[in-house]
Amino acid sequence: MQNDSKKTFNNLHWLEGKWKSNDVTNYTEIWKRVNDTCYEGLSLNSDASDSLVEERPKIVMRHNSILFVSEIEEQTVEGLTRDFALKSSSPDSLVFTNNAANYPNMITYKKISDTTLKVRMDRKSSDGLIQFEYTLQKIK
Repeated sequence: MQNDSKKTFNNLHWLEGKWKSNDVTNYTEIWKRVNDTCYEGLSLNSDASDSLVEERPKIVMRHNSILFVSEIEEQTVEGLTRDFALKSSSPDSLVFTNNAANYPNMITYKKISDTTLKVRMDRKSSDGLIQFEYTLQKIK
């Protein structure tokens, strides 16, 4: 499994860059590889006068597993994070899950092209599946 996780992690370069949403007004995600075990992200919501950090996600390789580590600025105590384990992957998609999380339970990143990503957040509830999806265009 170690080689599979390392190979998957090394193939995440398609996520790197600055991405702007087509669907969510003033929303941007920035991803960069920090080292052999960590990609750092930054989710920003900006208007004409200010940029507000919404989330500081990371994708990390830890103990031969790949995790999406979520630190949502308004919902977490400083230093407190939620981990989502990589459930499945392909050369152009990543699916992370955490069934104990309130929202979302599943996070999916899918590469549509070199300049387009789809991101989907899913939550299973007693009322069924709730989904939120947005498209990101690469701007850098």
